Amino acid sequence: GACSGTSTCQLTMSAAKAVTATFNTAPTCTGIGCAVDDTYIWTMTTSNANPFYSQTIYKSGQSGTSAAQSGTTADYGSTCMNTTITGAGTLYYIWSVSSELNYDFLNLYVDNVLVDWISGNLVQYNIWNSGTYPIFYGGSHQISFCYKKDMSEADYLDSGFVDSFNFVPFGNTAVNKGGSLHAR
Repeated sequence: GACSGTSTCQLTMSAAKAVTATFNTAPTCTGIGCAVDDTYIWTMTTSNANPFYSQTIYKSGQSGTSAAQSGTTADYGSTCMNTTITGAGTLYYIWSVSSELNYDFLNLYVDNVLVDWISGNLVQYNIWNSGTYPIFYGGSHQISFCYKKDMSEADYLDSGFVDSFNFVPFGNTAVNKGGSLHAR
C-alpha cells in the first residue's frame, strides 16, 4: 500500500522492492505576523519613515527565527505597526530597541494611549524585554508599536524591534511555546 499525508507512515514489505519517498518542506513564513509569531493582520503607518519589516539578524532567541524591525526613520519621523484585537485580556510582547537614550523611543499604544515604552541601546547587547499589559474592557482595541525619533541625532541602529506578540483573553490560560505565549 501507499502512504500519504502528514501523519506517521509505516510500510511493511514482504520482499525487496524499490521505494520512493518525497518530502515537502514546510512553507517559509514571511511578513510581520511571522516575525512577531502571531496570526493578526498588521498594517503600517509612517510619517517621514519606512515601515516595519521582518528581519532575521536581531531576535530575542525566545521565539521564532525573525523579529520585526522599524524602518529607517528621519528626524521627527515615526513608523508604526498596528493591529486590532477584540475583548478583554492581556497583551504579551517581547521587544527591544537601539536608539538615542531618552530621546528616541519604541512605544506601545492601546487605543491611541501610550501604555509602555523603551529607549536606549539594548538590542546590540541582546537585551530583550518581556512586557504585559491588561485590557479590562471588551470591544475592539487598536494596538500599535511605534518607533519615534526626536529632532536630531541618529545613534546606534536607530530602530525598534518586536519579536513576539500575543493577546490572551481573560479566562484563557497562557502557555509558553518556545518562548512565545499562546492562548489555550
